[in-house]
Amino acid sequence: MTAPQWSCEWTERSLQRNRPHSEVEAFLSGFNGSWKLGGDPGTTGEIMVGSRSFNTMLLTRMHFASVHGMRDRSEPTREGAQFYSLTFNPSDSVDLACNGTAFHLRPSEMFFWSSTDDVSFRIQQGAEFANLLFPRHLIDAHLPRFRGRFCVFDKANPARDFAECYFRSLADNARTFERINSNQIENASIAMLLNLLDASDCLRAEYDRGERILADAMAVIERNLKSSDLDPQMITAEVGVSLRKLHYAFSQTDKTVMGHIRSRRLASARQDLANGALIDRLSITEIAYRWAFADPAQFSRAFRQAYGESPGSFRKSACAGRF
Repeated sequence: MTAPQWSCEWTERSLQRNRPHSEVEAFLSGFNGSWKLGGDPGTTGEIMVGSRSFNTMLLTRMHFASVHGMRDRSEPTREGAQFYSLTFNPSDSVDLACNGTAFHLRPSEMFFWSSTDDVSFRIQQGAEFANLLFPRHLIDAHLPRFRGRFCVFDKANPARDFAECYFRSLADNARTFERINSNQIENASIAMLLNLLDASDCLRAEYDRGERILADAMAVIERNLKSSDLDPQMITAEVGVSLRKLHYAFSQTDKTVMGHIRSRRLASARQDLANGALIDRLSITEIAYRWAFADPAQFSRAFRQAYGESPGSFRKSACAGRF
């Protein structure tokens, strides 16, 4: 994973066209998380990026001749840091997809998303846009979780014009700022973002937050069932909530976090045991380790407690067609 290349002064970097995927991915991942490319290397054109940090907030202005990029969430984000991102001021419409929803980001629109979202973009005939990266903990301290997990602000949003003027001015003048207080710029940008979100009707009501936390936490669990690192601390880092709120959300469903993880791992292991195609490929011990159980004995005890029979007995009857 490439370390971020941040500077308190305006810096410009470029990458020539038709570079290997690995080189382009490393270049892009130095700015906002891990990215993968689609298509052939020959379809990626020249990339130019100007950037400047304001305290812990990063502003970038990116120009792509042609590219198809996808966020790679199989890798940790920059140094494990979770973020929110505001993409704005595109010079032309950009094809985007977020969490399975495809749309065109037009020059009059702004796109707000987070490091927990699945995002991809495609540019075929050249386009430029600006992007602001906010450390997630700075926003979560003030912001209820937003509805739908991402927002597109268009002309119908009464606060959009006000915010666009500010963010556009910041992006246009960042290269010329000399004597400036970066901390105050960061605070002003956060305040402008919060006002935009508050006026956009994309914030969840307080009573919805537990449901959203639970849904997000369960999604993190499903993605990481095979990881031995999966625990409440990993989940809170991904979801952006405290341990107390995470445990409370699960308590409302009469579940515990680790109890749900164990239950899902057992169910997944049970599916593998019932899969006749795996009987000669994976032993019971290998299935136990595959689903992050510490040892076969622990797996066997948990399986028997949950299903009333041993993994071996279940596998024998399941693969013989008897349940």
